[in-house]
Amino acid sequence: MNNKHINVDLTQCSTLECECGNIFFEKDIIVKIIPGIIIGAAQNTNVPVEIMRCKKCSKVLPEYEPLLNNPKN
Repeated sequence: MNNKHINVDLTQCSTLECECGNIFFEKDIIVKIIPGIIIGAAQNTNVPVEIMRCKKCSKVLPEYEPLLNNPKN
């Protein structure tokens, strides 16, 4: 794999802002359960998944929302 180093001036990039106007976010972890039958294992496997949410209003960033849904069995 080619390792390319790109210098980016972050002062020239926009800052993500929550619907509430806050610009500070924090990491949270949700745990997804992968059924053993999908991965060829005898047991289910728990997988931690990092998501980001607003520090002020606790809203999860939209790109992580699909991970919060539980499929119907």
